[in-house]
Parts: sequence; C-alpha cells; structure tokens
Amino acid sequence: MEAIRSGTTPERRTRCLLATVACLAFAAWFAYDGWVGWPKDNIPRILENLPGVSEDELRLDPAIDKEARARLTAGMSRAEIEETLGEPMVAEDDKLRYAGPTGVLIVPLSEGRYDGQAQWAEAAHSDFGIFGQKAIAVVLALGGVASLVMLVRVQQTQVVLDDRGLSYNRQPVITWDAMTGLDTSEYDRKGWVVLKYRTDGGEQSLKLDSYRIAEFDAIVDAICQRKGFENPLPVESASGGAADEESPESPKT
Repeated sequence: MEAIRSGTTPERRTRCLLATVACLAFAAWFAYDGWVGWPKDNIPRILENLPGVSEDELRLDPAIDKEARARLTAGMSRAEIEETLGEPMVAEDDKLRYAGPTGVLIVPLSEGRYDGQAQWAEAAHSDFGIFGQKAIAVVLALGGVASLVMLVRVQQTQVVLDDRGLSYNRQPVITWDAMTGLDTSEYDRKGWVVLKYRTDGGEQSLKLDSYRIAEFDAIVDAICQRKGFENPLPVESASGGAADEESPESPKT
C-alpha cells in the first residue's frame, strides 16, 4: 500500500502557538508592572510626603514598609530610632520621615522621643499589590514555557501507516496482524476512535484523535478497509467523495 504520512492539524498547532504567545506576552506585561511600572508610579506619592526632596535625591529603603512601625517602641530616643530604622530620608524637629518602595513612614517626636503614633503614608501601589504582579508574571512565564514545550512536541507529531502497520511518534509499530478492533463509540461526540491491538503484555489501545492527526480520515479509512472494521466516517470522508445517488448503468423503473 502507499504510505500515509501525517503531522498534527493546523488547528492544534495554532492553538498551542497562541497559548504560548499569550502567556509570554502577559507575563512580560505583569513583570513590567511588578518590577518597573508600579514602583515608578509610587514615586510621585512618596515625594508628596517628603518635603524638600527631589526625585534625584530620593533613596528608597526596601526595609521600610507598613510593618516597620512594629519595630518601634514608644519612648525611644531619636538615636534609638535611627539605630533601629537607619538614617531618615527627612529629619525634622518634630518628626522623622523614612521612604520605602510603597510609602513613607512618618515617626513623630515629642521632646526628642517617639510618641508611639507613627503614620504610614501609602503610595499608589502596596507591597501586596506589587508582589501579586510579580507572582502572576512568574506563573504566566512558567505557563508560557510549558506551552512552548508542548508546541515543540506538537510540531514533532508523526503518524505513518504503511505495509508494516501503524507508527505513532516514538511508539513501537502496531503491525496489521496485531490490530484486533476499532472502538468508535466516542467518534460522534469527541471526534476520536480507539484502536485495539495485541502485544505480549495483552490487549492494548491507542487513541486516534481527529484534532491531533491531520490525515485522520485517510488513516482510519485505510485501517477499516484492510481490517474490515466498522468505519465511523461519513460516506463522503470514507469513500473520498459523495456516493452517486443513481448509477448511470442502473436501469430506470
């Protein structure tokens, strides 16, 4: 018989490609927001709470966040505060201001000591929000890599039906003699059939999916014709063309 060779379907290839592109594009978008865009958006709000500080002078301490207040104790002296939190971005007689990536910690002083009423002036985006953008970016990047691996595997799909039997990717060839039946119960609903065959380990099965195999119709038709299995394909697909409604040689009545 003339060999039938098939790769995957254009639809499957296109879907995998779109999934890969979408995941990687959105990963880049969220990564930009998490590492660049949102931190940059925070700067104007931070500067609003740092009188006299320009953007060029701004120093952001990653250790300064909303929870930094918990490291302070009422009654601490200015020296003790600076020992705990470091040098402030702005030092005033009655308050110290510390700048973090997501806001400004304002530490009020009363007679040179912390009065226990520190305030957190939050910027446009919180720590949790920025972390969320980064986390989503990582998840999408992993999904994009997985989709890329799948795309490569899909591109390598190779099904061959010849005189030896059926070869599906890197699986052992299923010889014609080993084929015992064709389960077509899911064809109408799912678009696939299951080829039954014998091995030394007993009966095995292989799903042949019309979504995965470009030459699905030709392969299933050839198997059914040679083995005498029930053909689930429509008459047009199985015969290669519509059946004649009336043979020209048939006598008219």
